[in-house]
Amino acid sequence: MPRHPVASWMTDLRRMLNEWDFAGTGADDEYDCLVGPLLAELADGADADDIADFLADEIEDHYGLDPDHVDVPAFAARAVGWWADRAPALDTGS
Repeated sequence: MPRHPVASWMTDLRRMLNEWDFAGTGADDEYDCLVGPLLAELADGADADDIADFLADEIEDHYGLDPDHVDVPAFAARAVGWWADRAPALDTGS
């Protein structure tokens, strides 16, 4: 049985966050708490500004870091672009 696309999307987002590694930890599970909420934001139609706001809040409130020291807008744009390639699967059920 093929894997549901959401599982693949979560894996992709996790990889993207790990590559970005805004906290500089290099830990594979450091950003797991962001994967589900970030996917939900994208699925709800968030644009790059919405995603940037969400991530900046998380970076500051959850991680205690200054979001101005990492390129949040660039990652947000990347995430929205990534999602745009996957969102049609929601309409087709594939």
